[in-house]
Amino acid sequence: MDGKLEEFEKDEHERFEQYLDKFIDDTLEESESYPVEFPENHFYDFELNSISNVSFAVADNPFFKNEIAKYYPEAIILNA
Repeated sequence: MDGKLEEFEKDEHERFEQYLDKFIDDTLEESESYPVEFPENHFYDFELNSISNVSFAVADNPFFKNEIAKYYPEAIILNA
């Protein structure tokens, strides 16, 4: 590593501390935005609220029998 991650984390932490100090002192300007930025996620994501059980597994395709097993991921989510 060339130290870029450590430098980035230190800078982000300092900006967040300054933001919190201004927020606590009630001196935060309306034009100031939240310092931690979340880039756009190109993958599908969702929230799991009030979920009782979450199970992940893999299974062969039941419609084809191959010489080499090819696994397909499954997710079972129950809200009971």
